[in-house]
Amino acid sequence: MLTALLITCFLLAACSTIGEPQKQQEKKAAVQADPSIAAAIKYSAYMELDLFIASKLNETESFYFRNFGAGEELDVIGKSVAYTGIFLKINNYALKGIEELAKSEPRIEKVDALAAELAPNLNELIGLYGEADTYYLMKNYADDDYSKGKTLHQQILTLHKETAPLLAEFSDALGEQLVPWLKTTMESLDSNHDVEAAAIQTLLSALALDSLLAKQGQGAGIDQLDAAQVKTLYDQLDEHIKALLHLTKDAELLEKEKLDEWLVGDNKLMLAVIEGKAAATDINQSLLQKKKASGTGNKDKDDIAKATAEIRKYRISVKKMFTAYMEYFNKADKRQ
Repeated sequence: MLTALLITCFLLAACSTIGEPQKQQEKKAAVQADPSIAAAIKYSAYMELDLFIASKLNETESFYFRNFGAGEELDVIGKSVAYTGIFLKINNYALKGIEELAKSEPRIEKVDALAAELAPNLNELIGLYGEADTYYLMKNYADDDYSKGKTLHQQILTLHKETAPLLAEFSDALGEQLVPWLKTTMESLDSNHDVEAAAIQTLLSALALDSLLAKQGQGAGIDQLDAAQVKTLYDQLDEHIKALLHLTKDAELLEKEKLDEWLVGDNKLMLAVIEGKAAATDINQSLLQKKKASGTGNKDKDDIAKATAEIRKYRISVKKMFTAYMEYFNKADKRQ
């Protein structure tokens, strides 16, 4: 069964009202010593939330609508219900941390307001999935002839339609605000942070392509994308990834920048970068193939589904890049 440990963990780390007192005092002291740490903590927490929404929550909702229908009527009645539990379980008090995060300093334009607006919706929506989880796992539909299942379906459908646009707005607004923050962070680095500067430059390139895909291609089909713009941003991303890979082959440089852990175990940042590069290549290749096949016929549902999956995979990889970047370079961790 899917869990929400990820979102719980980041909220435990980000919210001053939750967590071990000693660690919270140390974090508070670090923030007072350097206010930029507060921004790092807040952006990291928001991106963890964005990744959670784009991956685990999206997977859960896709499963629900695929199995129970996306229309007004519950589409499972009379079918064999082979349900093994895939919905979310989450601690309600952790969700309240989103509202606290939205009120904290520094203020992040648009993002804070959207996060505060999203919090009660997410709380209620995930609560409904929790109810559905118990209802179908216990096969209570056999006792009430799907009565509660029908009610839950209407509630989930209504709230999903209301919340989905907010989730998209939140993700796009966060991406827009990350760009100037990353640029400011890169400008503050001295010559002893070549690897971090290269990582930030890769992230900025990844976010530029992500922004274009969000505006042009999400759910519309690959032919809605501007092939020339995608190619330009793809080439920039490829160039910056190669530069990052070149630098990270220098063990002495990694040691100099106190990145000894870079070579230990799975490197989450490089795994996300590789995943993002592969996904971006798929999108670019699909555009090239579409150009060659131009005029041979109209796009079909499979084409739209393929394009949507490629774009979604890329956008999730960018969120993974940022969260992994924060894990390796987060100033709050380095200075405490």
